[in-house]
Order: sequence, then C-alpha cells, then structure tokens
Amino acid sequence: MLTHFDAYAVGEGKLRKPLGEEDGPSGWMPLWNSPETILILSRRRGEEIPTNYEVAIQPTLVAVAELVSAAAVAMGVEPSPLVKKLTQ
Repeated sequence: MLTHFDAYAVGEGKLRKPLGEEDGPSGWMPLWNSPETILILSRRRGEEIPTNYEVAIQPTLVAVAELVSAAAVAMGVEPSPLVKKLTQ
C-alpha cells in the first residue's frame, strides 16, 4: 500500500477490491503504533477483522530519502541537507 500509494489514492489498489460478492466497508488507515512504527489497518469488503501491517519508521524514512536523492541526482539537482543526512 505504501509503495503503490498512487493506485490507492484513486481507489484502484488491490486491497480495495471486494472478496467475492460481499459488499461492505473497505480501505486502509495508518495509525501511530509507537515512536518506532506505524500500524496500517487494511480491510477488504466482506472481511470483519482487518489485517494489520507494522512499518518501521526509520528504515522507511531512509529508503524514501534514498529514492529522493537518486531522483535529485538524475535531474541534476542538489539533494537537500536533510536528504543528505538521512542517506549518509
């Protein structure tokens, strides 16, 4: 869900599709789980109990900074001081 946020933003993410013919609420919601993690709850239509995914904040932040840094370098732009700090 985090890597395909563009699909979820327009309602096309895989977990948004119903299971069978059942209808009902679906979607996903991020919650702060702890200072180190975010908890994401996801429920498909027809499921009563959501699936939860725990995402570690620090490694995720570093991975995003590495992507931003690579994009900046590819565009010939200097990465920001924060991006540089996170990618050291």
